[in-house]
Amino acid sequence: MKAAQTAGSPRIGVLEWARVAVGGLLGVAAVGGISQLIEGGGWAHAPWLVAPIGASAVIVFALPSSPLGRPWSVIGGNTLSTLAGIACAL
Repeated sequence: MKAAQTAGSPRIGVLEWARVAVGGLLGVAAVGGISQLIEGGGWAHAPWLVAPIGASAVIVFALPSSPLGRPWSVIGGNTLSTLAGIACAL
């Protein structure tokens, strides 16, 4: 029996789901690795990367044609939030 599909929801195949999952995993792993190289002090701050980078990875790999999935939106949004966090910390 097929699962009910709501109006307007596209069908996504297994290969597309795999592409999104592998892309997100590699993206988050790359950011974690670069952060580890720059910081050099263990994985204590790694949980702070999960929410913003994970959300950005989902948007970029699952919705690449969306205006939010454009590189400028992702880089600009993360840069702006980083600067706001640094300003609050200071």
